[in-house]
Amino acid sequence: MTETLYPSGYSRQFRTMAEMRTLYEPHMHPAFSRRFWPWLESRNGEMGVGSAWRQTPDPVSPASAAGRSFHQSQTFASGLIAQCAVDLVARNGTNVHRSPSWSEVPRQGSGHPDIVRYGLHCNVDGEPWHIQPIEIDGFQTWLNMGRPDPRNNYPIPGTTLPGGGPDFEHNDYGLWPLNKNKPILNGGATGDSVRYLQWVLYNKTGHPIARDGVYGMVTAAAVHDVQRFFGLQVTSTVAKPTWDVIDFLTST
Repeated sequence: MTETLYPSGYSRQFRTMAEMRTLYEPHMHPAFSRRFWPWLESRNGEMGVGSAWRQTPDPVSPASAAGRSFHQSQTFASGLIAQCAVDLVARNGTNVHRSPSWSEVPRQGSGHPDIVRYGLHCNVDGEPWHIQPIEIDGFQTWLNMGRPDPRNNYPIPGTTLPGGGPDFEHNDYGLWPLNKNKPILNGGATGDSVRYLQWVLYNKTGHPIARDGVYGMVTAAAVHDVQRFFGLQVTSTVAKPTWDVIDFLTST
């Protein structure tokens, strides 16, 4: 069986997955690495890595300004110093590798299933090649949130969680079937229905949210992100349209 080769760099070079990881993985945040490589493997050699870690990034946009780029090593809340972004390239026959198009990548706000499936998004306007964890959406926002690490236990298809444990105990809060008996929730709501909502937001979207059963500001902000991402009206109310999205997320 022929080993899959992946585009590497910005010319015509291809490498095996083992070679790719040896070259590009050393500076990666482990939680990012755990998501990125299975995602890349799922692309079956059609997508590869142009560049990953940079000591000083090229100032091609405000997002990559020196000191404010996730291609550089950043200090995360855990104390880990690591890089957390990759620039992609796409296979282009026998020609020089090309930039991927937006339709080929998990563009933020597009509803692309890989956003939820792998916890990754391409979120920089005009740069469909730039991919990073969904918890990271702008350098200043990341700073304001306290430099959070990407979740290490994000459930990735075909992988086990660190430590080998289950993703989360579904039965703790009940796994309701398609909108059955789901109440309308607003800010200030409490109880198991809120805990269930928080469980989905935590496990399926990567939001660093407590599962305390209290619909407070942090839960509302996570709801707003999900509503915005799936093109719903942004409101703190969790009614049928938002529960439909929650049902979809639990099925992935």
